[in-house]
Amino acid sequence: MRLQRQHNMRVRSLLTHAFVLFALPSITAAAAPSKVMKAEVEGNTIVIYSSMKKAGGCKAAVLFSYGNAQHRQTRKLECNFRVPAQDHYRFCEQYNPKFIDIKIEGPITGGCE
Repeated sequence: MRLQRQHNMRVRSLLTHAFVLFALPSITAAAAPSKVMKAEVEGNTIVIYSSMKKAGGCKAAVLFSYGNAQHRQTRKLECNFRVPAQDHYRFCEQYNPKFIDIKIEGPITGGCE
């Protein structure tokens, strides 16, 4: 009985290590959109650009704030679309005349297939 438990623990340990070795590259690739996504401010518009080498589905979000020093509001721009294989492709944008003095508050999160 004890030998069977030890064997089961070894098998689980091997399966866990195999999962980590094979899953880690895909997790890292999906979690690093900074290489293919870029957020920019253009007047009263916040824009996310994509620079994919091959077409695929992408999901991205960026946190930004707008307003004056006394009263700033925070929003998140979220996009989930297919993108072409193109450098500096205008992936998505959000315009509002109330968006004055836009500041990007954090890195882009998300990833692509």
